[in-house]
Amino acid sequence: MNNINEDKTNEGTLYALCNEIFKYYGENVHKLGKSINFKKRFYSYMTYYIDDSEIACESNIIRNIHIGEKILFKLLENNRIKQNREFFKCKIDIIKNAMKTVCDLFEKYTDEELINMYLYDKTKDIKDTTI
Repeated sequence: MNNINEDKTNEGTLYALCNEIFKYYGENVHKLGKSINFKKRFYSYMTYYIDDSEIACESNIIRNIHIGEKILFKLLENNRIKQNREFFKCKIDIIKNAMKTVCDLFEKYTDEELINMYLYDKTKDIKDTTI
């Protein structure tokens, strides 16, 4: 396994998209995700939906998008529409604040500390191995 603290291929941003079709599930539905190259990733969504998606927000660059996305999802877990899906129902300000929190955490802690704080299940004594 690569040293997650030094692997530059993990660097990127978190994002929130909105699309007219998401309104089927109600107001304030956003698709959240991670990307090493957000511009390229965003353009790939142009073929997924009939209407163009809009960028609701994008985070600053963080050193490990895999850990960052998992923390973001954990912070917003009460707003998740369906488990194992990347869709959340809440006002964009809540998402922006959660993204800022994730970015602030990366400024203060190492990846290992973040894993232990947010992704380590102390009740089962296991780490989330899907990062």
